[in-house]
Amino acid sequence: MRVISWNVNGLTDRKKVRQVLRKLHSFKADVIVLQEIYKNNTRLSPTALESKVSEIEDYAKFFWKSDMIFHKAGRLAILSHYNKSLQLTNTFSNGRIIDFTFTHTAKGDRKIQIPYFTTNIRAIYAPAESGTAKSVFWTNFPPLPPLSWVIGDFNMAIHKDRSARTSSDNPGMVNDILEHHLDMQYLLQQRKPKPTYHHPSAKSKRSSRIDYIFAPDSALKPGAKFQLEAPGLISDHSILVLDNMDTIRKVAPNWRLNIKLLGNQMASDTITDLLKAPIAVHEWDDFKHKVKLLYQELGKKAQKKNIDSIQNLTRYLHNLRQRSASACRESEIERVTRQLAEKEEELAERLAIKSGTQWLEQGERSSSYFYQRFNQKLQTAHIPSLIDHTGNILTSPTDKAKACRDHLQDQWKETSVANAASFPWKCPTLSPIQANNIAKPISLEEVETAINQSPNNKAPGPDGIPSEFYKHFKSLLIPRLTTIFDEILQAGSNVPISWMQSKCVLIPKKTQGLNQLANWRPITLENCDLKIFSRILANRTQLVMDTLIGEQQTGFIAGRCIHHSVLSIETALHSGPKGSYMLSLDWSKAYDKVNHKWLIHCLNAFGFPAEYLRTIRLLFFNRNAEVSVEDSTEHLRC
Repeated sequence: MRVISWNVNGLTDRKKVRQVLRKLHSFKADVIVLQEIYKNNTRLSPTALESKVSEIEDYAKFFWKSDMIFHKAGRLAILSHYNKSLQLTNTFSNGRIIDFTFTHTAKGDRKIQIPYFTTNIRAIYAPAESGTAKSVFWTNFPPLPPLSWVIGDFNMAIHKDRSARTSSDNPGMVNDILEHHLDMQYLLQQRKPKPTYHHPSAKSKRSSRIDYIFAPDSALKPGAKFQLEAPGLISDHSILVLDNMDTIRKVAPNWRLNIKLLGNQMASDTITDLLKAPIAVHEWDDFKHKVKLLYQELGKKAQKKNIDSIQNLTRYLHNLRQRSASACRESEIERVTRQLAEKEEELAERLAIKSGTQWLEQGERSSSYFYQRFNQKLQTAHIPSLIDHTGNILTSPTDKAKACRDHLQDQWKETSVANAASFPWKCPTLSPIQANNIAKPISLEEVETAINQSPNNKAPGPDGIPSEFYKHFKSLLIPRLTTIFDEILQAGSNVPISWMQSKCVLIPKKTQGLNQLANWRPITLENCDLKIFSRILANRTQLVMDTLIGEQQTGFIAGRCIHHSVLSIETALHSGPKGSYMLSLDWSKAYDKVNHKWLIHCLNAFGFPAEYLRTIRLLFFNRNAEVSVEDSTEHLRC
């Protein structure tokens, strides 16, 4: 779980709202606690204050499409990158204390909301000025809910023993309140925590640690990490980021091509050079490997450039503010501030143009891209402890990965069946013309159609190259792919080795019983070039389905509508006094257990040509797959 706490120092400026939310989007945090949403320096009436906060919230909704809670007093706001994950339970001290729960949900099969875990959290924004208000705040501090996290701006520095530096700040309450809690920054920064607040004045060094994340002592994970992120010019408070992880990642995630780099001129020139000469089937994987190396190098350069242009400036300014006061320090802060302001203004304008918010502020309608850009991402569940077939409870990633492998291997194994040739087969067959059309040489137009039909924003296969790559370079790739596909279909050439590799991802089918592997559905991620070829074969097959499959079958056939089956059922239910019969069959793991020998026998009986049957064998039989649980990966045959 990633938790963030940040005093944003007021959000009345719309440009600042965009900057803050852009920065928060980059963290992809589970829980974000913001303090000082509206600085009520003019002592507005409660009604006027609520109206101002409502304006900020309404504007923020155009940028933040997941959970968000703003308190009407303008002191606290809670955000999350998940939907339906935040639940407000109580508020105290006129919005200075908010109790809420965060529920990590996973979106599985059919978008079922599956609770993974629930955590109690208390958000705090204590009074800033020492005196009666602060003393009353801590004296009347309500009891904490069980196992609550405590996050926010305490507006006071706390010693190691959790006592306040001034007695008027805190009448001995914090030590009692947080008796069973861990100061995460103090603990995870080698007991030398850095200041979190830096006074905006450059003439004197006024820094202190007044922002905190306290966790119940039983909640700390072995892989927990804490860091302070520099706020730039947005606020005088640092951003507190806590990653409370079970384990530290030991292996890098699978590479995936960054589609933002597709327009890079150097990449376009290199791809053009690589595709000048014809590419044989056995050379295709070598081409893809060169593409991977090219974009990996470009990604590193782009990341370094981004760091050099903004993050380095931000961190440099952060470090300057912590140095001793001097004339040189003051002038340097002013110079870096101006430079950073220009960079942040440029980024904010780019975000505004890209998302259509400039139109929005002028009272016009925003672009559809603006709404699509912040659509909720697929949330996949983390596999909890599992129970294997012998009743043992598996908790380690290695054991869980092996259990997943064995379960899938058992489902996909080839079973002994009766001889298909002995079955009394009576079925329609393809005409010679239809059979020839199925096996005829693949045209450039078919490849282009298949590429255009490939959906965007989908997870690629193990090679990491998404469909956007094939669309961007389709004018160059179509002739090469056509030649490769024809070599396989017409000549029976062996397919590229990368096509035999796939990645299996498990998503939950139900909200209950997630410790049983039967309640997880395997989804196989294939490489996009293989899917383009498969789509060509599927498009050809759809053209002859009307002559092979009876009209009663309405699913999975182009041009037919499943509503016709509903009408047939409706007719049967009102068939009159003679009545009627209906039979409903649900085959368990039907697609997983299709026997390859029988599949080829059926296709042969339907009259599909030998080239088509051979290609099906090459593409889909005797494949390898890998399934991963956390950092453990297992391989299986399918």
